[in-house]
Amino acid sequence: MLGIDLAPNDRWTYGASIEAGTLTDDTTGADTERRALGLDATYSADKTQGSAAIEYRTDDTESLSGGSNERKTWLFKSSLKYTI
Repeated sequence: MLGIDLAPNDRWTYGASIEAGTLTDDTTGADTERRALGLDATYSADKTQGSAAIEYRTDDTESLSGGSNERKTWLFKSSLKYTI
């Protein structure tokens, strides 16, 4: 996994990450080839904090029958906090 975060000022932070690798299931020995790309942004002011992130991931998993299973996944998350 490789990532970078940029903070152009005190309020904003931006980030990007990329992932490429192989995961192995200890029980079955099946390998999963994973590729992912993610972006995020965070805003922080006196009483307000907010963040949002998005990730696109592909997993190509070996099946026990000898074939493979390809999964494409979009992940989204966000949060907003205001302190009274």
